[in-house]
Amino acid sequence: MENIAHTLTGLAIAEAGFSERLGRRRALVLGAVASNAADLDVVEFVLRSPEAFHLDPRVPSHGLLTFALVAPLLGWVASRVGRHGALRLHVLLALAAWGAHLALDLVSPYGARILAPFDVVRVGIPWLYLIDPFVWVILTLPFWVPRLLPLALARANAIALLLLGAYVGLCGIFSGLAVAETARVCAAAGVEPSRIQAFPGAFLPVLWSGVATQGDLQFQRRVALVGPESDAPFARVATGNATHPAVKAVYATETGRRFRDAFASAPVAEVTCTATGYTVALTDLAFTDPWTGTPGFAWLFDVARGAGGETDRTAAFTVTSHRFVSAWTSDTHPVGDCLQWRTDTRVR
Repeated sequence: MENIAHTLTGLAIAEAGFSERLGRRRALVLGAVASNAADLDVVEFVLRSPEAFHLDPRVPSHGLLTFALVAPLLGWVASRVGRHGALRLHVLLALAAWGAHLALDLVSPYGARILAPFDVVRVGIPWLYLIDPFVWVILTLPFWVPRLLPLALARANAIALLLLGAYVGLCGIFSGLAVAETARVCAAAGVEPSRIQAFPGAFLPVLWSGVATQGDLQFQRRVALVGPESDAPFARVATGNATHPAVKAVYATETGRRFRDAFASAPVAEVTCTATGYTVALTDLAFTDPWTGTPGFAWLFDVARGAGGETDRTAAFTVTSHRFVSAWTSDTHPVGDCLQWRTDTRVR
């Protein structure tokens, strides 16, 4: 989740049970800091690279071990500022706000690397979109409801946190309905998936992206829990292109392996031709919204083919460079026909 939601959650926790005993300003500052501390790993995005942040993180701030060790330390430091005392309350607030951050991340499509520093795999269940206005609405209720109703501020924030939990649970139910709807469409279309996943659509909890995996193919469907059904059974049918020699060369690299094994939930490999070989674009359908057309982000690999590679699948293929691109960069995929591989219907 983004940091507005994390900050509002930390403030609500501080107001719900700590402001009266610690002092409002102290509790709010600690709640805001602790609820965002896990995102310290974003420094890798700036100081190293976006690729390092996504695939090779070294700051284990989302790990459970860091949470267990550093959150109490943050509470202790806060209790020493101004020699306030009340160590136990400071530690409890830091643990609650930091833990709430991890909980929200675990129900987002990106998940959280809670096993860091031992494993960089992302863990989570994608129930909430990365930016959810309904979360903001729920957590800002205490800002104005007590002005209209005879409700104490602490109780208003406690109610907001309960409503947030109920909303997350409701989105979990919606996720299950999206999976069931995708399974129904697959059965009608003759698709026999080994796995079906549902990812939240942008901004509205009734819009979902259903992704069914059958072998090397990914079938993506727009799922609207309210309103008319989509005319086409699938918005997109993509392939992992696992048999393509250029894709094999990409997955033989450390970056390719990390993407496939520790990052992607629904990986897709798009292959296009260049004058000297291919460009392979690795994307994850978990971040490709079929409702808005948002492409998410991708890793582009330039792959050179060896002598005879135009027709010989045993020729050497070598990754010469790669780069991270997103919807906010000017880089685009090259265009080619790849006619030499048309004999394999799963490869472009």
